[in-house]
Amino acid sequence: MLKVANDIPLRKNIDANVSYGGQGFIDVLASIFLKELEKQIQSGLVGSYSKVKKNLPTVKGSIDFSNHIKKNTVLKNKFYCRYSKFTNNNIINQTIKYTLHFFKKVSKSTKNISLISKLYPHFDGVELKTINISDIDTINWDRQSIRYKIILDYCKLFILGESIQMSAGKVKVDLMLFDMNKLFERFIFKMYKRIYKKVSYQYGSQYLLTKTETGHKKINLRPDIILNISSARLIIDTKWKQVHRFADESDIYQMNSYLNSFPNITNAILLYPKTYNNDKWLGNISLIINKVLYD
Repeated sequence: MLKVANDIPLRKNIDANVSYGGQGFIDVLASIFLKELEKQIQSGLVGSYSKVKKNLPTVKGSIDFSNHIKKNTVLKNKFYCRYSKFTNNNIINQTIKYTLHFFKKVSKSTKNISLISKLYPHFDGVELKTINISDIDTINWDRQSIRYKIILDYCKLFILGESIQMSAGKVKVDLMLFDMNKLFERFIFKMYKRIYKKVSYQYGSQYLLTKTETGHKKINLRPDIILNISSARLIIDTKWKQVHRFADESDIYQMNSYLNSFPNITNAILLYPKTYNNDKWLGNISLIINKVLYD
């Protein structure tokens, strides 16, 4: 599901060498990440030019005259210069180092820890700082850096993990949590997208309430998936939970809201993951809610 939902291509030759064994799931993902990183490092880190402004004893690049006058009125032997410097200390390498540092703390696999120790010195000249998803989204990929795109996709996946307490709809993965509700709904959407042309994800143009006096709308409705098949138009809402005997009332109320708010919807489907437990309770059952029209 992680592979499909996040568009990360997993190399089969790596997958074949990775097994759960005594490792946690986070170490399985770390192993894939580290092997891919090791492969790319053999061709070198991604370097880039950064602009530098500095007071120097000799002229380098060009003189920044406005700052030179401000700073060097007394210091006659200094020149305030602007120049470009080729460096490995860029957002791509900073993100990788931050991710390596994260695995250094949480990995329980001796193989992974050994490989981290081998790779970490390559980033000695790179600043270690906290990286956010917004930082990764600012990266402009070019022909030189694009080979690290898969590596950064993994980094983004790990940074999205949250080190917080267990809560409904989330599954703990060692020290890392994935929002399984979001992961499951995106996985189902991507799978439907492979089969059908007209599939919408979290399309929210309808509202549940309208204020009579002003016409102002409230409570935007966002079903997970709207699927158009021939003349049929379906709403599919995914739920990452186990079903015991029957669906939760709150889920049924939610489907009823969708059916009565979206035009030309023929059916709404609650879609749960198939597990041993829900098969045991319910057998092979499809839950279909017929649309009710009110005069």
